[in-house]
Amino acid sequence: MAGLDELRNLSATKMRLLKLLKEWKDLSEISCEIGLRKQSLIPHLKFLNTFGLIEKNGRHYRTTKVGELFLEKFSEFARFLNVIGSCGKFLSEHDISPIPANLLNRVGMLYGAKIYTKKNPYEFLPEWLDIVKNSGRIQGLSSVYHPAFPHLFLELSAERDVKLTLTEEVLRQKSLWDWSVDFSFMGW
Repeated sequence: MAGLDELRNLSATKMRLLKLLKEWKDLSEISCEIGLRKQSLIPHLKFLNTFGLIEKNGRHYRTTKVGELFLEKFSEFARFLNVIGSCGKFLSEHDISPIPANLLNRVGMLYGAKIYTKKNPYEFLPEWLDIVKNSGRIQGLSSVYHPAFPHLFLELSAERDVKLTLTEEVLRQKSLWDWSVDFSFMGW
């Protein structure tokens, strides 16, 4: 398909232009903000315009709705690649089948994630506890039961959105959980 290879390999300059042109800008403004000469920018702008990613009105350019969508999806894919690059080995060495499809399809949310390992799976790492307590939203999966989980996540849910997915093994330990709150468990 004509242009598909070109779109797959967009240069950093073209991506910067898509991000920059959220509002109408003329060539002088673009040149000043990007730090490239006007003559160097023209081929990039023509390319983006040819594929409908930006539009031109006189001497002004801006990103189209299609360009915004392209940038969003391309950025999502770049985050996915980053996660695979930084966490792929960990993900391939662990059973990820209990992760619901809606979470697995958004694995790019792990962009910038760090992996902490420990010998005792029941031990709370201070780094993990800090991350959880300082998060505005918590969406997680637990394949390990810890006696502090019910109280911890119940306390955290008072101030933020908390969604947990528990594996069947953890759920079987239902008698250990404090069921004073109504937990809803989705299908596996």
